[in-house]
Amino acid sequence: MPKLLDDTKYTKDANEERIILIQGRKVNLNRLEQTNVVRIFVSSTFSDMRVERNTLLEKAYPDLRSFCQKLGLDFQAMDMRWGIQDSAMIDHSICELCLDEIKTCKRLSIGPFFVAFLGNRYGYRPVPSTISVQNFDKFEVIANEKGYTSSNLLTKWYQKDANAVPVHYVLQPITSEYPHFNDDDVKYEKERNIQRQKWSDTSQQLADVIRKCASEAR
Repeated sequence: MPKLLDDTKYTKDANEERIILIQGRKVNLNRLEQTNVVRIFVSSTFSDMRVERNTLLEKAYPDLRSFCQKLGLDFQAMDMRWGIQDSAMIDHSICELCLDEIKTCKRLSIGPFFVAFLGNRYGYRPVPSTISVQNFDKFEVIANEKGYTSSNLLTKWYQKDANAVPVHYVLQPITSEYPHFNDDDVKYEKERNIQRQKWSDTSQQLADVIRKCASEAR
């Protein structure tokens, strides 16, 4: 089993050799006390970077993999377009999964571990999957005082998890309100489309009221 990288123990020489490796020059791998993995998390909005990501997959990654193999390295590109199950969307755990994978890439990779492609879109910003009790109580008071029309959505979609440590409010699964949101059955196609649009509207309203309350609570 390769020795895992401890990024608190980098030496100046090892850092210099990592730079040489990233630049594609030959390096003495025996001096690097770490794994032989180059694991990179690829991040971008999906719609406006689809062509670029597909090109990387088809043309760049095979060459990078071959290059790394010649140096005794294992190149891994983590593209979460194919790594996320539908259940992660339903229970709002996509962000957590992505952040966990970024941490794994940072821990294992001998070189770079994160690449971001920036385009014309900000991308999707999901509502928080959890809210602390302290913040939720503040949001609820502010929403009621300000008379925000979406204030009822907070108590409808967030439920207190008394078993969690610390106790916090948890965003309920989408299917708790929209059971056909991810139903593949053809006979529910109409209901699925309607419920997906309803959740899109609901999540936007939730995001708006949370953002307003957070701004007022500062």
